Amino acid sequence: MRKISNPDLSQFSSIRLLSQGENLYLLEGINDCKYLEELYKKDKKPFIVGNGTNVIFYPFVKRDIVRLVRHREIKILKENKNEVYIQVDSSYHLKSLLRICLKEGWSGIEGLVGIPASLGGAVSMNAGSFGYCIGDVWTKITVWTPNGILEIKKEEVNLEYRKCDFGQRHYLILDVVMCLKKKDSLKVKEETQKWYLKKKQNQPLSYPSAGCIFKNPSFTKSAGQILDECGFKGVRKGDVCFSTKHANFLLNLGKGRAEDAIYLIKKAQEEVLKRYGFLLDLEVILLNL
Repeated sequence: MRKISNPDLSQFSSIRLLSQGENLYLLEGINDCKYLEELYKKDKKPFIVGNGTNVIFYPFVKRDIVRLVRHREIKILKENKNEVYIQVDSSYHLKSLLRICLKEGWSGIEGLVGIPASLGGAVSMNAGSFGYCIGDVWTKITVWTPNGILEIKKEEVNLEYRKCDFGQRHYLILDVVMCLKKKDSLKVKEETQKWYLKKKQNQPLSYPSAGCIFKNPSFTKSAGQILDECGFKGVRKGDVCFSTKHANFLLNLGKGRAEDAIYLIKKAQEEVLKRYGFLLDLEVILLNL
């Protein structure tokens, strides 16, 4: 385990906004979970972060932050001519996993291309895109909790839109078992490329972002459409702006500050509430404790 005091939190969030923490703990293996247990025994409830894709840190965060950084090889548990079961560390980056899937001809996550998340973070937020969902392909997870290490099957979990309820408030996903279909590697590559090009056409991929800021409401219009109608495309404060391509994305144009992102988020919520009479729910996590 490595402890970093006064960490630069821009390095631990995909949007890379200027922010500072008090303590960051990097866990390098399952044995390091004992340090996590010690924090809970001291009644400290650290925030566990993956690749920080859906997190915006406040300018200063006093809460302890924990990240798992081990990176073992993918393990094939069993396979037949149609599918393969693999065990993957939660800290594995989706981009790296997709690269292996392209090489091996493993299908099931092609539509998740371009999501800058760790596998654990993707499972925790039930990440999805273009009809693909990480919840469709994982079968079992190993999870650290304050009460010990648990193996949880998907049937025991409540999967919702951008939410995966394990019945545990505090947890750290250690590894994930996935079932992927076997296909010709060229077809997997073509499918992945198709969704990447579509995502590139509709979403801003050239600047750091936290992905979609708000959840889509339950009716027909998306959060992006609503924000567009409210005139938020291109609205900027400092080096942070709503994308001109997709209004539900906040971008860091260079030296974006956390306070500027938070200002824009609150301004957008206020305007939507004023115009439509409801509050847009956040898809990202604002960490301010």
